[in-house]
Amino acid sequence: MIPKILIVEDTAINLTLFTTLLKKHGYEVHGASDGREGLKMAKVMTFDLILCDLAMSGNINGGQLISTLKSEDRLKEVPIIVISGQTLEQMRVDKNLITAYFPKPVQPGILIKKLNELVPVEAVENNELAENKIDEIEKRETKRKSSSIQIIEGFPVEPISVDTLEVGMITGDQVVDKNNLTVIPMGVALTDKFIEKLKSLEISEILIRK
Repeated sequence: MIPKILIVEDTAINLTLFTTLLKKHGYEVHGASDGREGLKMAKVMTFDLILCDLAMSGNINGGQLISTLKSEDRLKEVPIIVISGQTLEQMRVDKNLITAYFPKPVQPGILIKKLNELVPVEAVENNELAENKIDEIEKRETKRKSSSIQIIEGFPVEPISVDTLEVGMITGDQVVDKNNLTVIPMGVALTDKFIEKLKSLEISEILIRK
């Protein structure tokens, strides 16, 4: 069964990035743009894990949402991971109510590792999906053999043409312009805005984490 995750995040770009990242790693993702919507979805749907921001606009912030969720018998055992620019102390959140806390910006690899520990994606049984997965692996292997793989800070990376970049890909090294100024830092998930900026600067390829 594919784990189902609820993301409660009021910043649209962050919600999009987290959703893209988790779907890419095999999770079923549902998003809520504020605490009230998140609470409503948690009550009417079943989730294996909840990702939650703390400082959110609206009548229910992250701390209030967490307290409410943990007071519900049906929801109190659902793991909650907090990803926020605020600390638990600042928002007066009891650390015993959550499973993990990551300050923003969180490294995608670290987040996925924690998710795999808590709600791992099981092997696909469906034959058609399995065949699609095999095709995808074969394509990646062909691409790997024809590309130059490097290791930067423990991550395998390879050069990818800017024209083939996709939202959610993670930069394998900092991207600099012709004046040697950093355009995009290392370890950042690409957005449409970043990709358009790279094209406008006439950068032909960048290093992307495998």
